[in-house]
Amino acid sequence: MANRIKPLVPVFLFFFCPLAILTLFVSTAAAEIEMLESGPQGVSLQFSPPELELGERRVDGETYTVIYSKGCGFTSEEGRPRIPTFSFALGIPPDAEVEVTAAGCEPSRRQVGRLCPNPFLDLIQPSDEESRIVERYEVDKVFYSTSGPYPERVATVANLGYVRGNRVARLCICPFQYYPATGELLIF
Repeated sequence: MANRIKPLVPVFLFFFCPLAILTLFVSTAAAEIEMLESGPQGVSLQFSPPELELGERRVDGETYTVIYSKGCGFTSEEGRPRIPTFSFALGIPPDAEVEVTAAGCEPSRRQVGRLCPNPFLDLIQPSDEESRIVERYEVDKVFYSTSGPYPERVATVANLGYVRGNRVARLCICPFQYYPATGELLIF
């Protein structure tokens, strides 16, 4: 049975663009993102993630906590904790410098134990059969003993380039940070 946690405080994001307004191109059905204000110096967005669901998974005889949030993607580093993330494509002015800051959020804390790692994906190709992908779980033991948060930042932005003549950037929000050494999860 899964536990559900509704994050208490939304994440506020500030984009600093010297020219026009950001245009929100894509959003996830489950997550809510809303423009709070817009001006010549930037845009303020509010992100409200859906509920966090907790479950368990047995891998090689060990029990791990699994976390999920409707409409999410996940961190992808093999052997490291699998954490829900949300991505949005944003239209930005051609000459704008984009910076993102998460502000105005006080996280709640929850002890979750060891989070399930991302699997390694192995391509199995027997000579007389079709190839298939098999998940293999291997914990990055050095990483799981670290004391810093993972992922390190709640929000990041990357330039993707142009779509039909419009400049587009990808906003990635991770409203959950995990401390591997202590098993603590911060929920923003």
